Amino acid sequence: LPYSHYFHSGVIGAGLLVLSKYPILGTLFHAWSVNGYFHRIQHADWFGGKGVGLCRILVGDQMVHLYNAHLHAEYDNDNDEYKTHRVIQAFDTAQFIEATRGNSVLQILAGDLNAQPQDISYKVLLYTSKMLDSCASDTFRTNECDHNSYTSAKALSKNPRGIRIDHIFVRGGDNINAEIVEYTLPLPDRVPGQKFSFSDHEAVLAKLKLYRAQTERGAAGDGTGVATIDVNCEVVEETCPSREQGGGDGPAEAIRPTVDESLANCNGSSVRGPDKSCSSIQPLPAARTAALQEALALCDASLLQLNTDRILYYSAATFLF
Repeated sequence: LPYSHYFHSGVIGAGLLVLSKYPILGTLFHAWSVNGYFHRIQHADWFGGKGVGLCRILVGDQMVHLYNAHLHAEYDNDNDEYKTHRVIQAFDTAQFIEATRGNSVLQILAGDLNAQPQDISYKVLLYTSKMLDSCASDTFRTNECDHNSYTSAKALSKNPRGIRIDHIFVRGGDNINAEIVEYTLPLPDRVPGQKFSFSDHEAVLAKLKLYRAQTERGAAGDGTGVATIDVNCEVVEETCPSREQGGGDGPAEAIRPTVDESLANCNGSSVRGPDKSCSSIQPLPAARTAALQEALALCDASLLQLNTDRILYYSAATFLF
């Protein structure tokens, strides 16, 4: 691919790279204010200086905003001390997307979010940004899959099918509808001729079609089509999404979003399924409110614990010195 941009940050780098078929006209990096602990050297997230990167990409004569992020890792599922960090990073990222989307016809967020669909950080990011998860099926897994050469037996004992933590979220611009045409997994289980996989994470590809919201799509000669865009997350360390469970060396079958006619709010009327109805995974306002309330409660509890720890640290320092 002729165009690329790596987001340099921190001591060792955030590991965010964008490869593009189309010209990258501008970039911007926003570092998160909460990003692990500097004394946890073995975890290294703090040294990466993580954040969310933005590339302004010109597709034809239309501007597309591509966001890339890698949220803090979860090192212990039973005692996840970084859960609050990911929630804050998720909310910060959603706010950054809203503040920078401008007049772009499409916003795409892709990356390893270290969050499964049932996690609060996933909900906060998806609901607050008013984006849509391009994957509408629970058959896909992106990490610790049984067919991946890097997956350990210990990981499989906890999650035999693997987990889905790598995502592509999309949102159409003002007066633009984004249709999810295809969601598939382009790479085989192994590098051809080798015994190892491309990455410990799987790659995912999403194909989107954009059209003007005020005109019925598909009318002959109406000229309403904006662009057809392939979103392919290259296998470059941390930033690569998903593969369908079930094995085989060929690409997985395309998945189309399911729809629920009863949902009135369709992501600001900006993202719809193939039949122009609202996707069933688009949350109602009540779900958004519940997710934010849960996130606030989590942050309050973490802040209380932080203040308690600070008192203990100060007391210990006073006693020792």
